Amino acid sequence: MLLKKITIAAWMGFIAMPTVNAQQDTANRSRTSSQNNVPTWGASRNYQNDKYVYFPDYYTFYSPGRGYIYWNNGSWTNSPNVPSNMNSTDMNNLRIQTLDDPLNTFPERNYSDFNKRYPAQPVNGTLNPAPQVR
Repeated sequence: MLLKKITIAAWMGFIAMPTVNAQQDTANRSRTSSQNNVPTWGASRNYQNDKYVYFPDYYTFYSPGRGYIYWNNGSWTNSPNVPSNMNSTDMNNLRIQTLDDPLNTFPERNYSDFNKRYPAQPVNGTLNPAPQVR
């Protein structure tokens, strides 16, 4: 009877082990693919997901690690999803500026410099309201 319990326990451990490893592999793959996953608009621009991108007409930054960084209700917000004010746009045709800033910096902290260097242009005849950053 003891041998039967040990055999069953060993067998259960053998089955559980691949499941745990599969879960770890899936988590690692997800983490890796999200870091290397180029946004849909990036392919047409030869973007390698290795730099910040600034969308000057929408006052929005993109970071491979943080997603979209945009001004929202008085503060900078980041999201993996395209901001709602850009949802109906063709992301492949938006003006972008690739930034040389290292990925461990926060470009939104230098927003006023980027805004001066890369001024916004009207989108469909209308200039989007600029963030009131202090």
